[in-house]
Amino acid sequence: MPSSLRDFTSLELLDLSGNQLLGNIPNWIGELTSLNVLCLRSNKLTEEIPLQICRLSSLIVLDLADNELSGFIPKCLNNFSLMAVIKTPNGLFTALQYSGYEIYVESLMLMTVGRELEYKGSLKYVRMIDLSTY
Repeated sequence: MPSSLRDFTSLELLDLSGNQLLGNIPNWIGELTSLNVLCLRSNKLTEEIPLQICRLSSLIVLDLADNELSGFIPKCLNNFSLMAVIKTPNGLFTALQYSGYEIYVESLMLMTVGRELEYKGSLKYVRMIDLSTY
């Protein structure tokens, strides 16, 4: 990944999918704490997911699928509060209210386990972590 991205600390969406990126996910990724969407799908990223990714507490979409990552999945991925849902009395799940990212994203194309999904309009209910390999 280009190290110059490290300086964009206010960046909210980073999609570098399908760019044939080589190497590991850099530790400085954790400095981009404003990220809501991080898509690194379909590259040639290797090694482990860095623990610094745990600092990205504003993430609603994390897509690392179709890479050559190895090692453990950081337990902190279970703690991203903006990806949480609340069980309602009628058994349905309702996403937590967060409206900051719907302003700048008109649509978002996500691929999950071979299925391409497009979300348009309000994205406040989209939550996803995809670490799959094909």
